[in-house]
Amino acid sequence: MKRLPAILLLLLALASGGCSTVRDGWTWCVGSIPVQGGRELHVCEAKKSALLLQKDPRWADEPLGPTKLTLGTHGCVITSAAMACNFLSVPLTPKELNERLNKQDGYLSNGWMVWSAIPRVTEERLTASYHTLPAHRWIDDALERGECPIVKYRLPQGTPHWCLVVGKDGLDYLVHDPLRDEKEPLKLATLTRRIRAVRVIRRNVTPGE
Repeated sequence: MKRLPAILLLLLALASGGCSTVRDGWTWCVGSIPVQGGRELHVCEAKKSALLLQKDPRWADEPLGPTKLTLGTHGCVITSAAMACNFLSVPLTPKELNERLNKQDGYLSNGWMVWSAIPRVTEERLTASYHTLPAHRWIDDALERGECPIVKYRLPQGTPHWCLVVGKDGLDYLVHDPLRDEKEPLKLATLTRRIRAVRVIRRNVTPGE
């Protein structure tokens, strides 16, 4: 019972900061956000980034970084990042991006991509933002600036999976999913209920530009 006043004080503090603060506080508690939300936008940049599939036979059997896994089975984030690079005028296939990351210490030993390696593998043309907690505003801001949000959700069996957000229709995010063959963007809400992580790849603008 002694903890109740503290919880009430936290809720009051969040409420005094407005709706966005409440949402951010709730995100901090649960570690994910609803798949629909944020600002109502109508934007779609799908034509600027052709769909790439992790199971494409041109690279599906390539080892993922230093592991014995393959791009075909575990290469969703690499494939999504390659789509983002292409959108931002740095043409790379998942195989090429994988090779560059391997040479530039772009992987952890378990095969997780090191997001801070993006500048090193794109000749400093691109960079990546790593957000500790997901928020709709990170995705919305990126879409409005012509950047590339990559989000994580869980597949039905619970496996973490990443895809590229290419637009938004109202409150619905539109994605190119590297596991899905549909060439037209899919509503993320048809694939999941929650967004569990957000990363953003963007052009690396130097001061004065």
